[in-house]
Amino acid sequence: MATWKKLIVSGSVAELASVSASVGVLVGTNQQIQPTVADTRLSGSFSGSFAGDGSQLTNVTATATFPTNEITNLSSSDKFFTSNGSNSFTTYGNLLTDLAGSGLSVEGSPSDSLSVNSGSLQTFFNSSSYAGVSGDILINASTGVASIQPNSVALGTDTTGNYVSTVSGSGAIVSSVTTGEGSTPNITLDTASTTFTSGVVSALPAGTVSGSSLTTSGQGSVTLTTNGVAQVVDLGLETTDSPQFVDLTLTGDITVGGQDIKSNGGSTVFTLNGANATVAGNLTVSGDLSVVGNVTEFQVTNLNIEDQFALLASGSGTTDSGIIAASGSINSGSALYHDITDNRWAVAKSIASNATAVTPLEYVTTVKIDSGTPSTQEYGRGEMYINTNDDSIWIYS
Repeated sequence: MATWKKLIVSGSVAELASVSASVGVLVGTNQQIQPTVADTRLSGSFSGSFAGDGSQLTNVTATATFPTNEITNLSSSDKFFTSNGSNSFTTYGNLLTDLAGSGLSVEGSPSDSLSVNSGSLQTFFNSSSYAGVSGDILINASTGVASIQPNSVALGTDTTGNYVSTVSGSGAIVSSVTTGEGSTPNITLDTASTTFTSGVVSALPAGTVSGSSLTTSGQGSVTLTTNGVAQVVDLGLETTDSPQFVDLTLTGDITVGGQDIKSNGGSTVFTLNGANATVAGNLTVSGDLSVVGNVTEFQVTNLNIEDQFALLASGSGTTDSGIIAASGSINSGSALYHDITDNRWAVAKSIASNATAVTPLEYVTTVKIDSGTPSTQEYGRGEMYINTNDDSIWIYS
C-alpha cells in the first residue's frame, strides 16, 4: 500500500517502518529503543532489563486476575468458563438451549435470544374461545380466521360513499342495464331515433358544411375551388422575374445554380463545390465559431492564440487529451498529455496524430510545498512534498 515516506538525507531524523540488519542494531551508551505505538513488538531472545508493565510479554509466569470489562449483546459463540477442575467452558448458545426447555425456542443466530414457541402454546387455545361470537361475522374455530357472511352488508345502510342503484335512458339515449348486484350498465346513442335526426342534425345552420381546395398547374398562379366553384388566382411572380427585397426571410433551403456567390461589386466571395465551400478573401466571425468535424487544420507558419487558457477535450471530458510534438514523422511524435484513467499528467513516445487513447510511458512529478507532515496526496505514486518547517523531503510511494 502506498504511503508517504520521508527521504533520508544528511542530518535527517529517520522514521522507518522496519529495520533489518545482518549483524545487529547498535545504539549509543545510555540510549534507549522506545516503541511509540502500542502494538510494537520486539521478538526473539533478549538479555538485560525491561521498563514498562510487561503486559505484552509472552512465556512469562504471571498471576491471573478476573476480567473487569463487561460484554453486552452476546452472540452464540461467546464462551463462559466453568469451574469443574477440567479447564472446560460452555457457549452462550448452549446455555440458551438448556434454558429454553419445551415452551421456548432459541432464535436470531448469531445474536441468539429466547422467544415463545407458538406451537407448544397452541394447546391452550380451542374453539371455546370463540363460542360467544355470533352475527354477521364467522370465526373458524380451528384457524381463528374471521369472515363476513353473505348478504350481511346492505348498500346505503352499512356502507358510505357513492354507488349506482339503477340506470335508465330516454330519447336518443338507450340503456340496457339490468338492476341487481354485479350488473354492468351499457349506454348507447340511437342515431336513427327521431330525437337525434330532428333535434341535433336539423339544428345545424345551412351552409355549415362546405369544402375548399387549392391546386396549381404551373408557377405564378393557383386554382381555388370553393364549394365546387373553381377560380384562378394570379400570384404575380413568374420564373423570368428578378425580384428585389429589402429583407428576405426563408424558412426552407437556398439552392445556387452556379458555384459562386458574389458581392455587389461582382467579386466572388464563396465558391461552392458539392458540400465544400472556399472563401476567397478574409473571413471575420463576430460571434462564436463551432467546428464539429473530425480535423481542424491550420497551414500557417506560426499560430497566435490570444486566449490565456485552452480547454482540450471539451466535447467529452472522459478521454486522454494533450499535445503531440512531431518527432521523426509528421504523423506521430512525443505526447505531453493528461491521462484520464490515472487523472494525472504523463508523457509517451511515438503517438499517432489521430490517437484517441494513450498508454503512459512515465508520469510528470509534481511537488507540493507546505508546512507540516503530509497527510493526503493528489496524484498518486511519485508525488513529492517539501515540509517548510524543517525542509524535509517526502515522496508518496
